Amino acid sequence: MKPIGPMKLNLYIEFLVLTALVSVFGLATYQRNSVWCDDLLLWRDVVNKSVRKARTHNNFGTDLVNKGLLGKAIAEFKKSISLECRQVEPRVNLASAYGSMGMTDKVIAEFKRILDLVPDNADIHYNLGVAYSSRGMYREAIKEFEETLRINPHDHHARQRLQQIRATTAPCSN
Repeated sequence: MKPIGPMKLNLYIEFLVLTALVSVFGLATYQRNSVWCDDLLLWRDVVNKSVRKARTHNNFGTDLVNKGLLGKAIAEFKKSISLECRQVEPRVNLASAYGSMGMTDKVIAEFKRILDLVPDNADIHYNLGVAYSSRGMYREAIKEFEETLRINPHDHHARQRLQQIRATTAPCSN
């Protein structure tokens, strides 16, 4: 057998190192891709790696809602809010989750908090009006639908809700 020259030995070592690196990175990629097979696993992984990021908790909470895990979603939305208290999206998501659980009083309270942040948001006024209406609080609902129309005069949903409430709560005449 012929001895390997220094040039060939260097080439052989470079080949082994390159092969080892490709193998290691290939395995790491394969393992990382297992997280991407499910949204819930992905967002849980992201939250675990970015514990102090409000957006990751909000997105994880949204995915939990989509999976029907409302209690866990509420906890994630609250965590998101605790990290960035002036963000509107996690508060809207929190109110929506409360609504899905039939917790209308908490929906109303959350929409009021949101209006402290964005008082001229027609969608929030509209949703607060819907929540009031579902509780039979028609005066408050009318006020919110009127405010929605003040901000956005073309909101036909608010106009329709307002007309329905006025038609059903109008005093009967003899």
